[in-house]
Amino acid sequence: GEFLGVVTLLRDITREVEAERSRSDFVSNISHELRLPLTAIKGYCDLLLQDADELGEERLGFLKIVQQNADHLVALINDLLDISRVESYRLNLNIQRVRIDQVIRDAAEAIQPLCGQRGLRLTLDIEPNVPPVLGDRERLKQVVMNLVNHACRVTPSGGRITMALSGSEEGVRVDISDMGTPISPEDKERIFERFHRSEDAVSYEVRGTGLELPVAKMLVEIHGGRLWVESGIESNGVGNTFTFILPTRVDIPQDVSPELEEPTSPRTILVVEDDLDIAQLIALQLRREGFEVLTTAYGEEAISLTQTHNIDLITLDMMLPDINGMEVLHQIKTNPQTADIPVIIVSVLLPDQTGGAEQSVVDHITKPFAFEKLMESIRRTLDGQA
Repeated sequence: GEFLGVVTLLRDITREVEAERSRSDFVSNISHELRLPLTAIKGYCDLLLQDADELGEERLGFLKIVQQNADHLVALINDLLDISRVESYRLNLNIQRVRIDQVIRDAAEAIQPLCGQRGLRLTLDIEPNVPPVLGDRERLKQVVMNLVNHACRVTPSGGRITMALSGSEEGVRVDISDMGTPISPEDKERIFERFHRSEDAVSYEVRGTGLELPVAKMLVEIHGGRLWVESGIESNGVGNTFTFILPTRVDIPQDVSPELEEPTSPRTILVVEDDLDIAQLIALQLRREGFEVLTTAYGEEAISLTQTHNIDLITLDMMLPDINGMEVLHQIKTNPQTADIPVIIVSVLLPDQTGGAEQSVVDHITKPFAFEKLMESIRRTLDGQA
């Protein structure tokens, strides 16, 4: 055969790339718009449930349904945002030494109430002296929580869930085993696809976002690891085991956090929030916790209040009607009189959308949020100043 030449085919994929970027931007924007009303719905529902003794059994049941559905929407929005940010390479990781044994224990503590409600037994099998990994602690905890939440939903009442940690030649290995219906070979190929639900899952009235497993797989892979599932069908057993392995690169850090005493004197918190419903919600709950609270919807007024009042901490929304939160933060931090006031951002904007504000604040809490998370951040910050 005589060689005649080479044929080269080129295809312009600009439209496909632009379409994918537009889709990711749309998901991100609509998710942000949904966060604001959900913050008010979830916050006031949680507040009403704190006074559950004054409600009748029927009304209490109605409120719990609202709360469960609000939490479901929050989880769905967060998963959609995570996928959008990973696909557009906009997911920022806080890389540090992470002890996976502690991550598993934290996840087990968080999931235990749900296991108790469903009559499930949760077992930990943690190998001692497993080295830490290098990664984002919160994202790795999200991986474990997604997998154990899935296990909790597919395991029938009376079943067992096992969370195991061990070392391997490749690194650190985590196995999450359930007693649900073994995944069929067909579903095994699609289990990590978005919104995929097997027919077996429906039979157990499993309710998830349909994104927990795809998000978990993405997060494991950006940490340099891999995630897969082994079905009980393959071993003539029951249930399924989701396994991920992360590479180990660092030594166990030796750090001890000292116990801090609770402050005894009342503190004053300035809530800068342009949404009146959310501002009233935060203020009401802070006053219940014993704080004195000042509120304002305007950045200029917030700056003035820091100069005329003894403010111990500021919660700052970044989207205000007069000047934006970044300008408020800049003026507070460049004024020697107010520079030391700690600021916690409470906003629908994600950390990478605040124009570098993260360098000047002690925490960033994204709406919608659980009030306990804000309260934990406030206490941790004020305790550190005591």
